[in-house]
Amino acid sequence: MSSVVQPSSNSVLWLALLLALAVRAWNVNGQSLSMDEHFEVNQTRLSVAAIVMASDGFPPLYQLLHAGWNRVTGDGGARWLSVLMGVALVAVIGRIGHAVGGPAVGRASAIVSALLPIHVWFSQEARAYSLVMLLTGLTIWATLVVLGVEKGDRSNLPKRPGGCSAQIGPVPFFHRWATLAATCVLGMYTHYYFGFVIALVGGYLMWSFRGRIGRAGWLSVGGGLLALVPLAWLLSQDLATQVGWPHKRHFGLTELGFTYFTFLSGFTLGPSFEELHQLSTAAAIRQFAPWLALASAAGILLVIGAVRRTALPSRLTHDVNDGLEGPSYEHSGLLVLLSAGTVVIGVACNVFDVGYQVRYAVWSSVPCAVVLGWLVARGITTWPGRIGSALLLILAGSALVHRHTEERYANPDVRSVAQFLTIHSPQNEPVFVISDYMVPVFDYYLTSPAQILDVPAATPDADRMAHLERQFNHAVPRSGRFWLLLCRDFHQDPRHEMRDWLFARADVLSTQAFAGATLIELRRNFTLRGPD
Repeated sequence: MSSVVQPSSNSVLWLALLLALAVRAWNVNGQSLSMDEHFEVNQTRLSVAAIVMASDGFPPLYQLLHAGWNRVTGDGGARWLSVLMGVALVAVIGRIGHAVGGPAVGRASAIVSALLPIHVWFSQEARAYSLVMLLTGLTIWATLVVLGVEKGDRSNLPKRPGGCSAQIGPVPFFHRWATLAATCVLGMYTHYYFGFVIALVGGYLMWSFRGRIGRAGWLSVGGGLLALVPLAWLLSQDLATQVGWPHKRHFGLTELGFTYFTFLSGFTLGPSFEELHQLSTAAAIRQFAPWLALASAAGILLVIGAVRRTALPSRLTHDVNDGLEGPSYEHSGLLVLLSAGTVVIGVACNVFDVGYQVRYAVWSSVPCAVVLGWLVARGITTWPGRIGSALLLILAGSALVHRHTEERYANPDVRSVAQFLTIHSPQNEPVFVISDYMVPVFDYYLTSPAQILDVPAATPDADRMAHLERQFNHAVPRSGRFWLLLCRDFHQDPRHEMRDWLFARADVLSTQAFAGATLIELRRNFTLRGPD
């Protein structure tokens, strides 16, 4: 039977890969670079030593790969590296699903990952998280190889507590442990929070083998630790960057729920980033409610379908493994453990005061995709499972369409702002920018010789107000025209103090709205004092 099933499995996997490539390539360069993407692109212009030594909160592996890639493709290809990593992730997730649940789970997991909005989102962003997810998948796969699950090798499986196996099998070969150690080291050189993946995987392996990992295991652990020694020095300076970030969020139950919802929504269902900073909690919940209800219904129906499918007599349905011997369900606990890793990383963020962000836990979406694939594969033969799968597809389709059609979910369109100013402000006219961290990406797109002035953060400190006044008086002559770019001003000027200060000293001539940005043309009042 396996000779009949295998071509079908391969065909579905190839279709899943083509689907993944299509949705990730869709309008991949249609939006402006985000401030973080611009930083990554700017890093590619540095020397290797400068990239390694940069205090940017990240280890250097992705930046080094990105630098090599950009030397070949240029800035226009920056996001395509993430696209390719995202497609590779789909193949790895399909293989993991096959290993833990058989061909049907492998096929379903690959399709789920191909369309999962959080995977698509980071596959279209020129940042390290696409590589983090890929290395997470490779680490899970390597762990299953060590456990003897991959390729149906049952001889190396450790004894399950209460199981019927007689003894722990032979220690896996050295190359299996070495492969796992290599993926862990590469993961740590990509993102420091990959350490949580290593801790959970290591804990699971020690539990499975009762600490008896043998000489091959300990040699691989030692080699991996030795390879990570240089990272300890980089961590000290990068951690200081993270701790010093001013806009930190405390992890709690709301952040936990939002993280798992984001895995299904990809940041494009419910309120946008900007709206979350402006809406009340009640208003935000009202916008989230329909999508939360849909996601909850999909999850409940998929679970019911999987349970009903398991309860059906074997003679009434085909086995989920399509004739293969014994799925490795005893190690599905590894996926459940990693899927719950968000809690671990959230608590750690609170302890070390670095602030929590969904992207820090994005690696947890990889095992979640396999769990969803297992639910789909098990329940697809039942009506609850089919309805749940359809609702999951509606969620994914809506999120993907919103990403490219709803302006409120788009990156701030500073590229269009820069093009507008190039046409309408040919002279060296000052442009005040709120928030100041958008200045570098705005300058990246701007070709006209404008004076870009970052507005200092709004605080009660009179020195900052005095600094703004000096900037204004020096750069803007009496009756002179200037521009104000409001872009993510909810961070820099949440109470509109800086903006109102400028409005009190100028007349508004025009206002141009762009996705995530507003450009205001002003002329300074003639009666106020001119330049010093």
